[in-house]
Amino acid sequence: MADGVAGPLIRCLVAGVVVVGVAACTPGSRSAAPAPSVGASPVPEDCARVIDAVAAPPDDYLVIGGDVALPEEQLREASDQGGDDPSARWFTKFGLLVRAGAAVEVAVAPQWAGRAAVDWGPADGPVARIRVPACPARDPGRPWLVYAGGVWSGRPACVPVVVTTASTEATVRYGLSQPC
Repeated sequence: MADGVAGPLIRCLVAGVVVVGVAACTPGSRSAAPAPSVGASPVPEDCARVIDAVAAPPDDYLVIGGDVALPEEQLREASDQGGDDPSARWFTKFGLLVRAGAAVEVAVAPQWAGRAAVDWGPADGPVARIRVPACPARDPGRPWLVYAGGVWSGRPACVPVVVTTASTEATVRYGLSQPC
């Protein structure tokens, strides 16, 4: 190579290696996460899927174990989303509220796996069970973190949703376009 080309080319390659090396070693970088178990969503390393934070759950929400809040209204209008998934054709949307710092699990009752699903925050689509990690408060005055999502079913049905907190387990039934 001619001397006039080798110097700039080498400097460019060294600069590229340094940039890649620094980017790979910064605190925000992530290693590959372990594969999730079947039917469960992966737990994210961050809490980026929180869509909002509120001071308290709405009056029409039921607080479970002091850490989770879901609507008290059990009959919910569901819409047919089409598709062939036997657990995810009909959908009703409502927010899941989790107290900052609490790790919780929300699932369809075991006998409903394959016929119904949940889909909030950490889930990447309808799954039988989600684990919501303990996320920090964004604002101390608004300790309830809000996740968008809802409940799926293969047909209009009364779907049992099991909520597990550090202190309790409770089942709430949601009628997707069908009374419970």
